[in-house]
Amino acid sequence: MRYLLALVVVGAIVTAGPVVALRWWDPPTTSFILQHRLAAGTAERTSGVEQRWIELKNMGDAVPLAVVASEDQKFPAHFGFDLDSIQDALLDYERGERLRGGVVGGGATESEAYESHQAQRLHVGA
Repeated sequence: MRYLLALVVVGAIVTAGPVVALRWWDPPTTSFILQHRLAAGTAERTSGVEQRWIELKNMGDAVPLAVVASEDQKFPAHFGFDLDSIQDALLDYERGERLRGGVVGGGATESEAYESHQAQRLHVGA
């Protein structure tokens, strides 16, 4: 039992630690930029895509909600998990359709970043 508790604590630190650290430190890069550099064949910052972090207080008041709404239009109406959309996605999957949407968070952002990269458009991700 002690080992299980230790495993849970270590797992929580390993997964939550970097997320908490990003509260104070800007990420050095993003998956979009890494994909672009890989496609350009360079690991250097000269690949044509750059980033500049801007403090939230220096953005318009509507920006945070707009970023969240770009991922989840129903966000103001639920507590972080859109259970209706998740259930609909699972039912569609059980009927043989591909697994889609219904989940919120990083996976959707990564998917949008990848798709926008493929279409050569720039999206803002959260």
